Amino acid sequence: MMASVSFDILKFVEKLKEDGVPEAQAKAEVEPWLLLFQKQWIPS
Repeated sequence: MMASVSFDILKFVEKLKEDGVPEAQAKAEVEPWLLLFQKQWIPS
């Protein structure tokens, strides 16, 4: 049985921006998470 994980990219970026992170940096910080989730839950 595989667990389902939801990752809301926009919500993550918006939260970073609310905490004072510049938008460009917030978007850049999302990319490693996306790669992690893709490698973890998308079969190759």
